[in-house]
Formats: sequence, C-alpha cells, structure tokens
Amino acid sequence: MPGIELVMPTGEEAVEALSSEARALAPEAVRSRFNLPYKVLIDEGFETGRFAAQYYHRDDEAGAPGFEDVDFRIPPQLVQRVVTLAAAANEQRYRALFGRQAGGARGDFEEGERCLRGIKRTLEFLYDDGVETEEDEQLAALAGEHDDTASMANLSAALYDYARLGQANLDELAKVKVFDPSTLDRALELSQKLKVPAPKPDRAELDLRNRFLTLLEAEIQRIRAAAAYLWQDGHPEIYHLFTSGYRRQLRLARRRRQTGSEAPAPTTPELVDA
Repeated sequence: MPGIELVMPTGEEAVEALSSEARALAPEAVRSRFNLPYKVLIDEGFETGRFAAQYYHRDDEAGAPGFEDVDFRIPPQLVQRVVTLAAAANEQRYRALFGRQAGGARGDFEEGERCLRGIKRTLEFLYDDGVETEEDEQLAALAGEHDDTASMANLSAALYDYARLGQANLDELAKVKVFDPSTLDRALELSQKLKVPAPKPDRAELDLRNRFLTLLEAEIQRIRAAAAYLWQDGHPEIYHLFTSGYRRQLRLARRRRQTGSEAPAPTTPELVDA
C-alpha cells in the first residue's frame, strides 16, 4: 500500500518555516534536558516521520490499520511536520556549534558524522550474523563509549576508535563490496582535524535549538502513542518500527551484562548547553 509523499526541506527552509512557532513557546515550556542525546532524538524524528508516511494508509490485504484510521490524532500534515522539525533541529544544532558559517569546521563535522555512520553501519551489518563473537563485544563497547557524538571532541574520539576497529578487520570488511576502505583513512584525518578547541556556543542559537527539540519530542511521542494503539497487539512487527532504536540498544547492553559480558551500556546523557 503506497504511503504518503514527504517533502524533505533543507535545514534553512525548515528553520525559516518553524522558527516563529518555536520562538512563541513560553519559556517554561521549553526543555533544556532530554532523555536522549539530541542527535539521537533528531535521527529518530526523521525515522519516525518516514515510517509514519509509509504506514499512513491501512493495508486491507494484510488486515493492518493505518494512521489514517486515527487521522483526528495523526493528520497527514503531522507526518510532514515531524520531518520538518527534525530538519530544523538538525540545522539549529550546527548553528549552535558553529554559527551561520558554512564549510570550515562545520563542514569537517558534518563529513565526520557521515563517515562515522557509514563505518558503524557496515561493521554492525558485517557482524550481525546471530553469533556472539569478540567483534560483537567490541562493537557493543564502542557503542557504549561513543553513544553521544554531538561535540567536536566526542566525534573526534568516535571516529578514531571506529576507524581503528575497521582497520583491524580490513579482510572481513572486504566482503562488503559497497564499502570503500578509504573511508577509514578519511575518518582518521577528520578525527585529527576535529581536535581543535570548540567554538563558544551561541546562547540564542542554543535556545532555538532546544525549542525545536521540545516540539519534535512531543510530536514523536504523539505518533508513537498512536502506533502502539494501532499495532502493538495485532501487528507487533509494524509497531517495532516506531520504537526507539537507542532504547533497544540500552536493553541489549543490559542483557549482555546480565549474561556475563562486560560491554558497558550506553548512558542516557541529558542535553546540556555545552
């Protein structure tokens, strides 16, 4: 069953579209601390929006309802709104760190995030074979150590550690033919480039970032509550898509500790203005 079509705005477009609403929030309604690292919250916002679009219409053949069955709570425009809020929050987190400049340190930071994501996804895919190995434990340990990469220092450290793990497993990585091993070298270069003093965050930009995140978190929770109502009992495989991957990682790390693994669980850092 075809879903609804999403328009992916640029960060600048999203900020312009929603900044007036965000600035109109009463100060006491704006959160400055969140239960998820804010990069995770933004990524899960994009993911929630994409899945909500995919499963908006009911699937009569499979007997599965869709969000259209509760459109008084989840209208189509809400799905687009979540994606736009995520884009605005993502753009604003960069502005809080680097101001309005393009390129330079911001360019290195964005490229570093892409490199890290590619390396992590490839290593996780490579060793996700249902067999618990030393590599699985190493990945779990790195996930716990580098669960929050929102700062230049944290991203630099994560790039270094994941790139070194990739280099130690080059023969295995060669099996994944779409992975470019030069990504590992570039990750190490970017790790070095990011080892510079971070610019002082702009308080006004931080405040607007928190306002976007406050709105985004509320809308994600709204969609997830509807997803639980629609699919948790009859179609758990769909409901699973709307649960937090970060929370699942926490639970997996907890189970590993209970069964004797020493891999640390990811922490749940609160969002702070630093």
